[in-house]
Formats: sequence, structure tokens, C-alpha cells
Amino acid sequence: MKTSHSRPTAAAIMSGAALAASAVAQTPPAATLLPGDDVPPPLARMVTPMTPPAPGAAPVARPAPPPLPAGPSFAVALEAARAAIDFCRTKGTLAGVAVSDSLGNLVVGLNGEGAQPGRIYMAARKNLAAIAFGRPSFAAQAPLHAGDEAALALVKPNMIFWGGAAPIIVEGGTSGAFGVSGGSLQRDEECAAAGVAAIKGRR
Repeated sequence: MKTSHSRPTAAAIMSGAALAASAVAQTPPAATLLPGDDVPPPLARMVTPMTPPAPGAAPVARPAPPPLPAGPSFAVALEAARAAIDFCRTKGTLAGVAVSDSLGNLVVGLNGEGAQPGRIYMAARKNLAAIAFGRPSFAAQAPLHAGDEAALALVKPNMIFWGGAAPIIVEGGTSGAFGVSGGSLQRDEECAAAGVAAIKGRR
């Protein structure tokens, strides 16, 4: 016997959206950026000639970069991204995909040929929801509809809660997410599942 999965009504979705919006009200614009991104510096700073160091001067010490967060390797992420785009195409959907690490930084972003511009960034924002909640981006709507305060506290203005992103689980923990944008909710979820399957058990 098949089990049907009901989808929230439009009214429920609007209610959840209002709750999430209230949680991120009056947020500074920088908070809407994707992880690893930054606003450009002022024009004056970019066009001011840099002063060369004096002869014999010691090089300026730069702090060591922090260790990279957990996530799929570039080679695995790229292969999985291509697999998901190909899977989407067999279903008649032109999509963009994003593979993110455990902090939401973009590892690979690919826009399939013929897909609308910007699908990569939509998918990456879905990934942020999947990572924060440890569940598919659409499923993360459930506690928001219920008004769960702990869930609302996880909401950030750079997240998107539409379907199409799934967490990448490694040894019981979330090590990233795979997101897809370009088709229907169900199609994006199907394609994301294909991408996660291509990554499963690999690093």
C-alpha cells in the first residue's frame, strides 16, 4: 500500500514564511551574502596605487588561514554535480547545482547548458537551510510552520527553504549539502537525491 505525503497548503507556507521573516527582520545587508563571499571594498581603496615596500624591508607577515571545513573533495563534488545535471536533463529539466561544504561554502557550482542564470546561487542558498537543519531544505519548513523557537533561531536571511537541497551525511554528521534549482519542487528534490547518491561514501 502506497503512502501519500501531503504538502503544506499555500496558507501554511505563507504562515511559515511570515514566521521566518520575523526572525530575520532588521538584519544588516551583509548577512544576506553567501558564506565565503564579501562586499567589494570602496572604489578609492581599489584604485589607490599600492606603495611598494622599501628596499630590504621584511615582508609583511600574513596570518595562517584557518583549516578548511569538512566537505566533499573538488573531484567528487564536480563528478556528482555533472551526474545530477545529466539526470535532470534526462527528466527534461535544465538546472543549476551547488555542492557546499559543512559551513555552506561553495565547493562546486555548475549551471547546466540552457538553464536560467542564477540557478547555482539559488541552489547554494537551499544548501544553507539543509546544513543548518540537518535535513532536506523543504523538510526544514515543518518546524517553522509549527513556530518552533529553536528552529526559528536557525533561520538566516541568506537561506532558501524551497525544495531541492539535501544534506551530505558522513559518519552520522552533516559534512555539506547538495542543492538543485531549475525544476519543480519534486524534480529538484529528485535531482538533489541523485547528486547525494553520487557522493555517498566518497570524499
